[in-house]
Amino acid sequence: MAACGLDFTVAVTEDGELFACGKGGQGQLGLGAAMHQQQPARAGGLELFANQRIRLAAAGSWHLAVVAEDGAVYTCGLGDWGRLGLGDEQPRRRLTRVPQALFAGSRVVMISCGGAHTMAVTAVGHAWTCGGNVYGQLGVGDTANRLGFTRVDAGQLGGARIVMAACGSSHSVMVSAEGGVWTFGASVYGCLGLNDEQDRLVPTLLAAEWTERCGCGARDPPASWAWATPTTGWCRRWWVRRRCLGVPRCARFPAAANTRWR
Repeated sequence: MAACGLDFTVAVTEDGELFACGKGGQGQLGLGAAMHQQQPARAGGLELFANQRIRLAAAGSWHLAVVAEDGAVYTCGLGDWGRLGLGDEQPRRRLTRVPQALFAGSRVVMISCGGAHTMAVTAVGHAWTCGGNVYGQLGVGDTANRLGFTRVDAGQLGGARIVMAACGSSHSVMVSAEGGVWTFGASVYGCLGLNDEQDRLVPTLLAAEWTERCGCGARDPPASWAWATPTTGWCRRWWVRRRCLGVPRCARFPAAANTRWR
């Protein structure tokens, strides 16, 4: 798999090794120095990741987060506003492990990086966020930044089990195992899909007719809207905004039923 940040790229090989290249002035490449890299270079290794292979990687504007096969999270790069989830705002030039206790001891199965915030989903279906929160993109009910990972109140989700999360520059999206879709944060241009441009400080469930079309289930109805599910590697459905056409709603995106992606 691969991920792209602001002028930098990371990739995970089949053997679980992590490579990075591009802009690295904030240490976001995880190479141990604030340096740019014009060719892919290995970041860390088994000795750094406690002999665990890397399975997932996510890139933000100036930070990087990866998940090892044991569910451990490592972050590096710019630390402003707590986006690294390490309890401070110090930059890290080498990938640094986030204490698993911060996730109530559960292993992380998905990670996403936004402009200045990070979201993680654990095996028990809980969502955790940290970092910049000017627009409510952490979903915790206020606009205060969080230096460490904070659990999104399950009550706001009706007790749903979260299986997928994605971060934009200043907004976030979560998907439940039942197919529910929640958005929150900055709603500029209507990017939350809620038919207005009002920011949301807590996860807000999309209308029922949309959630049916934005689910991640294995039995999606044919000829629907696509949502990419990285846990399976199959492109199921994907919802896109067409605010540029003057309609702040989800727009249909054609995708082959069995399109494979990694």
